[in-house]
Amino acid sequence: RHAILILAHKNIGQLCRLAGYFEKACDVFIHIDKKQSVTREEEEKLRSYKQVKVVSREYDVNWGGTSVLESEMHLLRMAVQRSDADYFHLISGQDYPTRPLDYFLEFFDRNAGKEYIGYLHLPHPNWEDNTFRRLQYYYPYDYAAGKRNPREVGQGTGKATTGQKGKTPHSR
Repeated sequence: RHAILILAHKNIGQLCRLAGYFEKACDVFIHIDKKQSVTREEEEKLRSYKQVKVVSREYDVNWGGTSVLESEMHLLRMAVQRSDADYFHLISGQDYPTRPLDYFLEFFDRNAGKEYIGYLHLPHPNWEDNTFRRLQYYYPYDYAAGKRNPREVGQGTGKATTGQKGKTPHSR
């Protein structure tokens, strides 16, 4: 069984089509950005799909902000509580599979038990500048206009415009 976790921020028609794609052998968990306007009818249409277990509007999601991770973790908690899935897939509401659902399901049947996630200890010598170059730019959107208290989510301040090079907890 598969749990499909969908982070959506626009185009509810596309989201309905995507939810409909996972018509069998999948439990679908959806988080829609609070900023997105969704009619009661659109939300009810999503909830009407048998495979859709949760439609949530818990977080106001800011691109590049910690709210993305918060909404992902929210979906994962819901999926772990309400699904007996063997695999959990995180996708965007703007995604759409290029193959039939049966192809997707057969792939995981053929590769049962295989995991597609890994980790490395940091710093890693095979990454440019021992990894930390990836962490020297930050987007402080969650700090703009008082959306978050920086002490709650980490260090960093700045203007919410474009990526800024600056001190983060991981800067050297």
